[in-house]
Amino acid sequence: MRKPRPSCRPMGARRNRPLKGDFVNRIEFAPPASSPVEQLLGNLLARALRTFPESHFKRPLMRAGREALRLAERTGYALLLLPELFAELAIAEMLKAEYLRMGRI
Repeated sequence: MRKPRPSCRPMGARRNRPLKGDFVNRIEFAPPASSPVEQLLGNLLARALRTFPESHFKRPLMRAGREALRLAERTGYALLLLPELFAELAIAEMLKAEYLRMGRI
């Protein structure tokens, strides 16, 4: 009689056991190096979150940072434009978040 394939075993059958010994290789992943534009965005976000520590501003600031990064990278002057784009988008997002929190929208 043939042995059933592992995927066809009945429910009570022996389960796969983890490999032990030299069969298991450990792979370590290093985080990718961030570009100067991403480092600048990290600094801008950190400063904004220190300035406005309220919890309801965290998501809008992160959203503004992602949007500013996308817009700035489409130009040839990302490092130059990112701070101003982030400032404008952050103000707009924070106003929207504040109005939502107050129930005016």
